[in-house]
Amino acid sequence: MRIYISDLSFSYDLHSLTKAFFQSEDVEVKEWGSEISNIVEAFYYRVETPDSEVREVRVENCGEDRPQFKNKIKREVYIILSELTGKKLPWGTLTGIRPTKLPMAMILDKKSDDEISTFLKDTYLVTDEKIGLSTNIAKKEVGILESLHGDRGYSIYIGIPFCPTTCLYCSFTSNAIAKWRDRVDEYINCLKKEIDYVSEQFADKVIDTVYVGGGTPTTLLPYQIDELMSYVREKLDLSSCREITVEAGRPDSITEDKLASLLRNGVTRISVNPQTMNDETLKLIGRAHSVDEFREAFFLARKYFDNINTDLILGLPGEDEAKVKYTFDEIAKL
Repeated sequence: MRIYISDLSFSYDLHSLTKAFFQSEDVEVKEWGSEISNIVEAFYYRVETPDSEVREVRVENCGEDRPQFKNKIKREVYIILSELTGKKLPWGTLTGIRPTKLPMAMILDKKSDDEISTFLKDTYLVTDEKIGLSTNIAKKEVGILESLHGDRGYSIYIGIPFCPTTCLYCSFTSNAIAKWRDRVDEYINCLKKEIDYVSEQFADKVIDTVYVGGGTPTTLLPYQIDELMSYVREKLDLSSCREITVEAGRPDSITEDKLASLLRNGVTRISVNPQTMNDETLKLIGRAHSVDEFREAFFLARKYFDNINTDLILGLPGEDEAKVKYTFDEIAKL
């Protein structure tokens, strides 16, 4: 199916919103404008469905700034798509990945729950259920942030851009470890230089958290984990650090020697990530391990760590509600 819009700078938002109503369809965005008069003063949107239904909307710009005008456009488009499909979206016109950002900003600005609710409902057409959910989560996040050191503190992220293999869905900087194994030591030496720089430039600040992500940090060999994490402890003052996390995301990268090295170097939380508990999906998305191998890795990690999180992905190819529920049920058994 196609949508036509008069300003392609809104493509991402309107493609995402249209796709939310027509999840099983490929949505193509085309420019629409040469035959439209007064295009500068208004925005035009046209949708053509697979059933050959057509809807159009013209949205006047009444002096709004770009964010306000974008929200106005999305509300008008939402209304015609809702009428066309008979659907209402729980999150309304919101199409990003962090809906709690909006209530959090308002909480920090001392707005009341009623003011937050009115804003989310009027501006983004969010349902009462999701307003309550996002506001409650935002309050918890604010509480955590207030327990940190604010402008006097900082958190460190250390990226390890290597993985056993590259997963189908991954958009992060990641390289197959087999190709780059002989340069990992060189990469760690570069990280040491950056750690030296941070220790000097932020000597007057307090470290709140350290997070080692990737990629898959546990593609490093045990001696490389020791070398990196011991250097972090040597060069940085971790006396006020609340948490040191290392992603051990790929079960096929976990060994007992690596877990022992992480624990020995003060790591307090790790992640062991199945993404799904369905073997057929794991094969489809390029995860070189099975569900049973995930369980084995998880229980091995449990011998060393009490604080383990597991990442799951919704919307993987071929997964319906029953498969997602099965994944949740299996994780709960851990």
